[in-house]
Amino acid sequence: MKLLEAKREPKNTSEFVAIFLLDNGNKKTVRFGTKSNYVSNLDKTKKDRDAYIARHKVNEDFNNPLTRGALSRWLLWGESRSFTKNVNAFKKKFNL
Repeated sequence: MKLLEAKREPKNTSEFVAIFLLDNGNKKTVRFGTKSNYVSNLDKTKKDRDAYIARHKVNEDFNNPLTRGALSRWLLWGESRSFTKNVNAFKKKFNL
């Protein structure tokens, strides 16, 4: 599996989209996130980030890169405020 692209998608209800190339050759598109996240919203603090992770880890599978929860967690609420840095860390984490 390979992450082909992750980008903003402001015209849809979700703000971001990720496109994967699966091992069988098919593409999978996953829409995720909202405007209120750690990367886009500079009013969000590390405390908000920690609260988001704690609140969502109960119901989300952060270890499956094809899920909206994992994409939001690692790309929008990742260690960095840079979307590009978080995408690179995500690719490395999941060997994409």
